[in-house]
Amino acid sequence: MINRESDGGNWAAESQTAPDEYPTYDYTIDGITQSMTATERAKWDEALAAGYPPRTERIKLLDVQKPKPIEGRSGESIVSARFHDGSKELGLDIHTKSLGPVDGYPIVFFHGTPGSAIGPHPHVNLLYLAGIRLLAISRPDCGESSSQPGRIVADCASYTEAVAAANDVDELCVAGRSGGAPGALACLALLPNVKAGAAIGSMAPPTGSSAWLANTTPGNKQAYGVTFEERATLLARCFEEVKNPRLIYDDILKNVSPSEQRVVREIREELITAFKSCGPYGRYYDVLAAQSPWGFDPADIPEDKPTFLIQSGEDPFSPIDHFYDLVDSISHSTYNVFLDRGHLGTYGYKTVQILRHLLRRVQQIKENQ
Repeated sequence: MINRESDGGNWAAESQTAPDEYPTYDYTIDGITQSMTATERAKWDEALAAGYPPRTERIKLLDVQKPKPIEGRSGESIVSARFHDGSKELGLDIHTKSLGPVDGYPIVFFHGTPGSAIGPHPHVNLLYLAGIRLLAISRPDCGESSSQPGRIVADCASYTEAVAAANDVDELCVAGRSGGAPGALACLALLPNVKAGAAIGSMAPPTGSSAWLANTTPGNKQAYGVTFEERATLLARCFEEVKNPRLIYDDILKNVSPSEQRVVREIREELITAFKSCGPYGRYYDVLAAQSPWGFDPADIPEDKPTFLIQSGEDPFSPIDHFYDLVDSISHSTYNVFLDRGHLGTYGYKTVQILRHLLRRVQQIKENQ
């Protein structure tokens, strides 16, 4: 056994007996131990250095292929695209899930953190009744999407651009919940063919002050307040949460109101499945993207694009202070606060109501042109 020091943690290497097996390394930090091969260790080290300093502009779409269905998984597909990040070409596989009528009005949806395109989503019958085709996107390292170290929030506009082109979509709306809501704002600010959008329980761009993390949960303060030197601790915790997604579920359950606990318990299996579908790097890069410069300013969202900000009054995960900052920044926005609801208070039918409202506003604009 060889003990070593590396990047804020201790790790040890031991050769395995199998002739074709790579050595396995045990990496321990804050009492959490991860076993990984040398290749996995290299990915870990890449993650600790990724995006520092962060890019200031989103990746540019070069070309995209038609969606390739994932066998045995209804509505799910992979969109393969090539991008340029300012210094090199980048190939990405983007995992999507389509729900509702194929000829319905397309709305791209960004999942929360941690999560993926698999859900939870509104019941498909409600989407058919509303005439909505929901195109959910897994951000890189989430679901079946490939990896993109150092991604920024603005890159969500590029993923949307690729998915829209692959599906022959000329115009669309966007929506996002919690950790995915900033991605919806990015699309509104950066994509001309996005006609309207909704941010549900969104964070605001980081301010660099402690006030940005005020009034949130201890877990959020610990994660989103991480410094560059503390990244290894954050990544180790992301690995631990993936191994035991019940940790995330329990954190949500204890930080919501008694009335909302019933909702959380009803969708328990859906939530845990979604948490499992997001790998440790997906959660890790989501956190880093949120706490770094976003690559756009929400104030730049054009005034002719209906922008809806939805907030729950009893939401400790997306504090209402962030909502107020966004309202001030996006002066033309329409907003709604559900005073007696928490972080998951707008799941299900409420989400469909929000999406239907987007469609009505787009239709009204077209009728008035």
